[in-house]
Amino acid sequence: MANWSTLAAWWGAGTGTAALLFEVYKYAKSGPQLHLRVAADFETTVASGTRAGKSFVHVSTDVGLRVVNRGNEPTTVREVAVVHYRSAWHRLLKRPSSPLKSYSYSSEEGLPKVLDAGHEWLASIPQRRLLDDYGEQGHLLVGVLCSHAEQPTLMRVRVSAASAGTIKRGPH
Repeated sequence: MANWSTLAAWWGAGTGTAALLFEVYKYAKSGPQLHLRVAADFETTVASGTRAGKSFVHVSTDVGLRVVNRGNEPTTVREVAVVHYRSAWHRLLKRPSSPLKSYSYSSEEGLPKVLDAGHEWLASIPQRRLLDDYGEQGHLLVGVLCSHAEQPTLMRVRVSAASAGTIKRGPH
């Protein structure tokens, strides 16, 4: 049977190695971690009133963005970006049909925006602009450029012309 000092040495080596691996894991996972949610056909009321004796509500159809920092350090959201690929094959080969384009957006808070840990930022882009620029075909990715990463955080969105800006008539 092994003596107690050998057993204690193995115990110390095992727990020390486990502690070192845990510290490496924590270091790799530290920093900002952005989670992006993009939704098409997000309707917002732009104007309402009466025209020629009929009431109306003008509804703008937008692409909504929700960015949440789930990490443990803040980051700065610098721009809202859009990139388009003609097909899944072009996306796999990282050959966009146009370069990464910065878009204007609507939000209560402007950019750059410091996004602390556990906070979110909301914005929207008019869907009609995206359809005019890129159409319905291909892979359209919308996202944000942040200070902690060189590459943008992007998510695919599907837009359609069927609901890209309507006027609804009737009592409201």
